[in-house]
Amino acid sequence: MNHSASEAALLDAASDGDYETVRRLTTKPVNLEVRDELGMTPLILAAWKGHQSVVELLLQRGSDVNARTATGCN
Repeated sequence: MNHSASEAALLDAASDGDYETVRRLTTKPVNLEVRDELGMTPLILAAWKGHQSVVELLLQRGSDVNARTATGCN
């Protein structure tokens, strides 16, 4: 996929549960709904991997709680 550096970093940080990196990346304009190759957003990745603090932060920043993957999962 063709992501900006900040979008790729956000996907990685959300997946890894890296709260500080997600916080830093979301203090500036960034696409919170960016999707990985499976259609997963940072919020879906963080939730799927059990990173509660990152999930809460992404929701506070405005991530779409109703987002679904390419296969319709959320």
